[in-house]
Amino acid sequence: MSLDDAGSNSPPLRAFQHVQTRSVAVLEQAVRRIYPAVSFRMERNAGQLDAVACRCVLHDIALAYSRQGARLSISVPALNSHALLFAFKGRAQAMRGRAEVGIAGASALVASAGEPVVLNYGANFEHLILNVSPVALVSKLEALLGETLTDRLVFAPAADFRRPAAEHLRRQFMLMVDQLDSHETEFPPLALAESEQAVLVSFLIANDNNYSVQLHRRVPSAATWQVQRAEAYIEANWDQ
Repeated sequence: MSLDDAGSNSPPLRAFQHVQTRSVAVLEQAVRRIYPAVSFRMERNAGQLDAVACRCVLHDIALAYSRQGARLSISVPALNSHALLFAFKGRAQAMRGRAEVGIAGASALVASAGEPVVLNYGANFEHLILNVSPVALVSKLEALLGETLTDRLVFAPAADFRRPAAEHLRRQFMLMVDQLDSHETEFPPLALAESEQAVLVSFLIANDNNYSVQLHRRVPSAATWQVQRAEAYIEANWDQ
């Protein structure tokens, strides 16, 4: 499914509907199950709320779609995951700390776990979100670097899909959405697990962070002890 294929009557991830409501209070309560302490604000003349949210939770990542049908401001005091939020239709503005990020077209928001975010949605805005487990992402980064992180992982606030690595991540996300939405073929569990791992790597590569320099440097050759440990593990677990 491309960003232009689906209409509001057939949203992405439609089999994983999380909430559908015209009540701000009901919407807020539903979203708080995912983002505790989140708050919603609608101004007068903001339009009629007609919210639909779909969310599929896997092992280390979650994929979500949402529309509100009205101008809406959402405040999240502290995210409990790393996230990529991009436009499906329309546009929005986000504040992450002092950084203002436009969400439309090729521009997307990248949010770091533990940081506050304020989202200001236009009336016709529809968006997709990729949430990533901080624990899983740190574990993957440490495996790629071959060392333990000394500082908290923090991402730059914006993504640009004109960059090949960022567009690759978006395409991975949409491919998973297509597979999860398909009624003809079931997503094999092994393939799904492998897709999650690929998304974790792509998230780290596509989005600038405080470990990007180390991540993009030339990978050193494996030490003898590392090769021996790998060989011993394979010998002990060859039938697993």
